[in-house]
Amino acid sequence: MTIESSILVEFKTSCESADGYLSVELDDELNGDRSCFLYGEKVYFRIYHSPNLTITVGSSDGTIFLESVNSIESLTENVSFANENIGSLSKFIKSITSYSWFGRSLGTILKTGDTSIRAAKTGVAVAAVSYTTQYDVYSLILSDKGVEEYPVLVLVSGNV
Repeated sequence: MTIESSILVEFKTSCESADGYLSVELDDELNGDRSCFLYGEKVYFRIYHSPNLTITVGSSDGTIFLESVNSIESLTENVSFANENIGSLSKFIKSITSYSWFGRSLGTILKTGDTSIRAAKTGVAVAAVSYTTQYDVYSLILSDKGVEEYPVLVLVSGNV
């Protein structure tokens, strides 16, 4: 006989505007690639944000802990330019570390915003862009509520 208990944790995926960048996601590394959590276990999540934001984290139940700040992650993404010189990456850009063009080169790539980049020339091309981003790690823990499933909403807000 198998008995299971789990919680549903809901996260807002992204809030990007001209005033800053904010994104939250489960930390697959610290959670061991799991998406089902038992009462009493820590659920780790990452908050990616631009440095100009003051972050507030709240939840509908449970206790939230700040685990670490300003963790650095290196990422590489392919960016397509379709008769343009503007592109974007999926996370906040701390710095662009390198780039390489697949075929046609549009020249130097520079960071122009929280997630936006610009190539020196306009054209049709694809580039592999390597960059660093940073994030804070939080955790959520919930005591046993005596029911099989219990959803918890985590809301992350960023103020300029």
